[in-house]
Amino acid sequence: MTVMMVDAVLPGWTPIEDLKDKHVVDIAKFAITEYNKEAKAKLELASIVKGDSLQVKTGALYRLVLAVKEEPDKKYETGVCESLNNFKTLVYFDPDV
Repeated sequence: MTVMMVDAVLPGWTPIEDLKDKHVVDIAKFAITEYNKEAKAKLELASIVKGDSLQVKTGALYRLVLAVKEEPDKKYETGVCESLNNFKTLVYFDPDV
């Protein structure tokens, strides 16, 4: 697990209105790909259940709840930090949501 320190900017976490937006889907797929590498798993994104974002000085944080094809009744929460130059880091991936 990676922990990143960021300086938050106003106003705080904002709900993501369009969960099917290509950029949001790319963030979710990135999170699953990174989790699969670390956990030697083979999860595949089914849908994004909910999400919010936080704008910070260095980019944005995304907090997403995901459904996967392999376990339709189980939800995963993930956090991804994206820098201003689009570099992404998986902050956490919690299979116990």
